[in-house]
Amino acid sequence: CYWFGGYVGGNPFASFWLELFGDDNVDGCGFDIDCKYCAANANSSGSPADLLGSGGTSASSGLVTMTSSPVPLNQNGIFFHGANQGQVPFGCSFLCVLGNQQRGTVTNTGGTGSSSYTYDNSDAKHSLGAFVGATRNFQHWFRDPMNSANCGGQTFNTSNAVSGTIAP
Repeated sequence: CYWFGGYVGGNPFASFWLELFGDDNVDGCGFDIDCKYCAANANSSGSPADLLGSGGTSASSGLVTMTSSPVPLNQNGIFFHGANQGQVPFGCSFLCVLGNQQRGTVTNTGGTGSSSYTYDNSDAKHSLGAFVGATRNFQHWFRDPMNSANCGGQTFNTSNAVSGTIAP
């Protein structure tokens, strides 16, 4: 508490206090890969696939995991990331990740209605080390043949997208 002026009846003439608050939410989305953008259309599960990033953004930790759900059961998919954001019609939904796209290994949803992929540094295509300091945008592409009647014959769909800046 600071005061200035003189004493009037033994009390400070005027006073004020200062409170400082910090915010680690520099880009509006925090430091985790949690900044969602781009709409996704409903897939054959009846809902749009929602993509979640977890494990932070540290490339060296090898713990950056993407999870997409709900997605059709027992279908293959690919998680991928790129430099730019967009929203271009693609299959039964939208391509939200554009420019310098890098894809992961094919995943299968199995019977859970959920699919996950971890960028685990096991080899160059699984590492995010080359993108330290860059903002990367992530999305999930998956087969969805049961929804083709609702999508003009298209047999694949995509999730929404998330972005985050890759840390060392």
